Amino acid sequence: MNSSTSSSSFRRFGLGFLLLAFVPGLGLFYLGLWLEPLAGDLTRIGGFSERDYGWQGPQLGFKDPLPKDEGAYHYRDVWVLGDSFATAWPKLQWQNHLQEKTGWSVGTQNINRVSIERLLKDSEFKAHPPKVLILESAERYLPLRLKETTAEPVQQSITSALHRSLKIQASAKNPEGHEPLLRSQSLKDIQIPFAGRYLLRTFQREILGQHPGNTLRLKLKRDGLFSNRKAQSLLVFREDLQKEPLWRQMGTQGIRERLESLRSRVEGNGVTQLVVLIAPDKLTAYRDLLDEPRLHPFTELKNLIAQQPKLLPDMPKALEAAIHSGQPDVYLPDDTHWGSSGQEIVADTVIAFLK
Repeated sequence: MNSSTSSSSFRRFGLGFLLLAFVPGLGLFYLGLWLEPLAGDLTRIGGFSERDYGWQGPQLGFKDPLPKDEGAYHYRDVWVLGDSFATAWPKLQWQNHLQEKTGWSVGTQNINRVSIERLLKDSEFKAHPPKVLILESAERYLPLRLKETTAEPVQQSITSALHRSLKIQASAKNPEGHEPLLRSQSLKDIQIPFAGRYLLRTFQREILGQHPGNTLRLKLKRDGLFSNRKAQSLLVFREDLQKEPLWRQMGTQGIRERLESLRSRVEGNGVTQLVVLIAPDKLTAYRDLLDEPRLHPFTELKNLIAQQPKLLPDMPKALEAAIHSGQPDVYLPDDTHWGSSGQEIVADTVIAFLK
């Protein structure tokens, strides 16, 4: 009798314990379902929901995109050495537009895996150099990238006429090669731990008035710049506000000297043209549309480009023109990177630069 009662009590205790664990877990699952599966880096690291900040407008993707990282160097007409602005969204990536619109062969390596110095010393690169080497870097990290290079005395730049033989072989989009890219709504992509983090971040922001995490939410002067539900807010990476010391330390003159030294080394082979593509930070691109009177984001990008017009395509001008015209999702609302329209603008700007 006592044994039966004890066993029954134990079963009830075990059932109660399971319910205590199950009910909160189920609640978090349903919250995660409501928040929608994560897609962008800014929502992920900041604890913001895709329901509020995920893009709703169409993003044009490529059915058969180029590899985001080819691993080892192999000859291509154009070789891209870049960071996440060249690798993060393979189906959207600007290199796909570049190849489609020109017919040039395009390859990519991740600069976080292969440094500039390592590429320039690669035996295959030296034996079969590309006609164009595009060094891509996010604005905030440019000084760090250049610190990785060897500063050598600048020799007279010898850009071979060979790169001008890169004739555009194709100039029209191939509609059959494109498809809409949609954010996942699959149940398997629901992240229960993120739902818990969302609750914590929301409490810190809305109740305690804190600004936790590495994502900042800023106000915009106008609506319609993004396709998400809360389109009058701008999510940016906190480091966009922290680049000033890095840029000040090297200085615009120091950056120019490093760029010229690198250009001399690359173009010294008489074959390869160097192009340095600086991806404007999201905060830089939207800075004139901020409704934040006390915030004055630092950028020297336009001044640097004005001093190096034959080396640096004017990405801020092209991207900001589209943004100010009201084109939505030039940058993704939930991410630090470009949307499909921004990716195509980048490719068009590179093509015009190389003509």
